[in-house]
This record gives sequence, structure tokens and C-alpha cells, in this order.
Amino acid sequence: MKPLESGDPIRLGPYRVHSVLGEGGMGKVYAGQDGEGRVAAVKVLHPHLAHDADLTRRFVREAQMARVVTTETVARVLDARTDGGRPWIATEFLTGPTLAESVQSHGPLDEPTVRALAAALARALRDIHAAGLVHRDLKPANIVLTTTGPRVIDFGIARPEHGLTLTTTGQTPVTPATARPNRSSADGSARRQTSSPWAPSSCTPRADSTRTKVRTSPPCSTRSSTARRDWTACRPRSSR
Repeated sequence: MKPLESGDPIRLGPYRVHSVLGEGGMGKVYAGQDGEGRVAAVKVLHPHLAHDADLTRRFVREAQMARVVTTETVARVLDARTDGGRPWIATEFLTGPTLAESVQSHGPLDEPTVRALAAALARALRDIHAAGLVHRDLKPANIVLTTTGPRVIDFGIARPEHGLTLTTTGQTPVTPATARPNRSSADGSARRQTSSPWAPSSCTPRADSTRTKVRTSPPCSTRSSTARRDWTACRPRSSR
């Protein structure tokens, strides 16, 4: 967490903002607390983007779609509003490192752990797809390793599986290393297939040291329903 800076909001809806969790190309994420003491991660569009009607609609639509996914495999969306022209989304605050942070700190994971992670990621995708959604940017930085298991976060570019996307033509709204090969085109044309099924196969191998050396992105992971692990400190591969 980082302290608030000049220009950061002090309050968003019922949440009093007290620190910065992170920032991306689309918005900034704050830690906020409501009147009952519940902490949430509050994502806000950057001020210079909030005036874009199409982008704002996409941002609000993200929350409306994501609220229907309430399983333990994702970070639940708690609220979504527009205050003073600044749309924001509050999601469940999760304690634990991302998969990217865990592997960077502890090194490659052993094979049983990688297999368990892959199984949990598949369940998360099943839950998301059951709601008619596609995440479209599933990557190590969007997997939080909590004490109860990996949780998928950031539905920033989710869309209905059979609906229209609000992505601007010419943009590729998927992290290149995790997108399926024929999805990474700049023509903006619609595809019937989705990128989510490709994401597990492109993410989980990166937890293996034999692949980490030749990949530019950190690994991706999930948990097994029968596994009993401390996911906040994923087990590194033996040095033998």
C-alpha cells in the first residue's frame, strides 16, 4: 500500500479512502473502509478518461456483469456508482500476494503445487463462464493467493460471452503473453472464440523453472479442492 497523493479522493460513496493499492492504464485502485469497518478495493477511472462516454459505459458495465459472479473463486463486486463524474467499483478486499509476486519472491513452484493451481484456475473460469462472462485478461497479476485459495480479480475487460464488446477498434485488450495466438490482432474484428480457455495453458507453465527462463511474464496459478496449502506463501521448487 502507498499513501494518498494530492488529487486522490478522500471518499468514494460509503468508503473513506486511506491508501493506494495500485494503478493501471485504465484506473487507480484504493483501499477504502465503509461505516461498518469493512475494507474494500475501490477502482476508479483516471480523471482524463472519465469524460469518455464509451469508456465510462464499459467501466460501469464491468461492474454490472461481474456482480453476478459470487463464488469463492473470484473477488466479489460489492458496489458500483458514479460520484461527481468519476465512476468507481468496489470489490472484496483480499489479503495475500498475487501469483506474480509470490513466484518472484519465492521462486518457481514444485509440480504438485502447479497442478493444484491449474485445477483451481480451471474452476474459476468455469464459474465465470457459467455466468455468461469472459475475463479476457487472466494473468499472474490478476490472481491473488489468499489463505483459502487463489482468487481471480480485475474484470476490467470482461464482456458478455455472446454480447458486444466496448473495446475500441484497433486496441488489443488482452495481455499479449496470455492471449491465444490468433486473438492478438490489431484489426479489432470480433471473434467467436474467447481468450480465457487459452489463458491457463499459457500461464501455469511459467511456474516451472524450465519455462520461467524464456518467458517475459510471471506465472499464473490456482488451487485444488482437495489440497491443503498455505497459498500466501506458495511452495518453491526444491533446489536439488
